[in-house]
Amino acid sequence: MSTASPVINLKRRAVSTAGIVFTGKNGKDVVQFVKDYAGEQNQLKNGGSYVKIATNDGRLLKATKGHYVIVDADGELLVVDDDRFTLFFLVKADQK
Repeated sequence: MSTASPVINLKRRAVSTAGIVFTGKNGKDVVQFVKDYAGEQNQLKNGGSYVKIATNDGRLLKATKGHYVIVDADGELLVVDDDRFTLFFLVKADQK
């Protein structure tokens, strides 16, 4: 039985994006998600209770428990909390 966190299909401004929720225990899944969807060029650190992402354009993002890590349609990485997530995104489809 797999305990891997599902990737969420999202819709933003009529454009599909992808994201994953960081639960505080799925740092390995978040790191793999960023590698798969945003590329290997990003530097990632799984600190257990957080994941730090140093993007190739010089931004430093930190996801903690409850944050969503999102790859926008243009390939930009976003880390948003639950409040901002519900304002800007709509969950398009549940995953298996």
